[in-house]
Amino acid sequence: MIEIKHLSPLKLSELMNRLDFFRALEPIDKKHLVEKHLIKVRSYRQGEYLIEYGEHGDEFFMLMAGILDVKTANGNKVAEIEPGQVFGEVAFILNEKRTASIVASEDVVVMLLDHKTLKMMPVNVRDKIKDKLIAGLVNRVSELNSKLERFIL
Repeated sequence: MIEIKHLSPLKLSELMNRLDFFRALEPIDKKHLVEKHLIKVRSYRQGEYLIEYGEHGDEFFMLMAGILDVKTANGNKVAEIEPGQVFGEVAFILNEKRTASIVASEDVVVMLLDHKTLKMMPVNVRDKIKDKLIAGLVNRVSELNSKLERFIL
């Protein structure tokens, strides 16, 4: 894992604007996140673990580039994560242990937020981020319910 710290504020803003996750934020809010270095960017090589099953979940991620594999505790691949998707948010929100492992199936770049930086954000920005995470979880549950209905029927 490599922490990417050399991004200019303009480049980081451009990257944030590519993600649906940040579209709910006002330009001034995004500027604050960039200027205060509250958004981290990392790259991982193929085969590296971003998240390991059972570890404590202090951060959540947004995939910028590459493909990730979601694996169960016994190592079975159950899903893929594609650019633009958010992951790791359940353990982050609930402050619990990770329920799956996430492995880079190729070189990847992610943005992430952790509890420490979330607490440093203005309340209105923090609330928008939490709302976006909750909406994403609701959508994921809805999609899983649809798949389950098709499987059962």
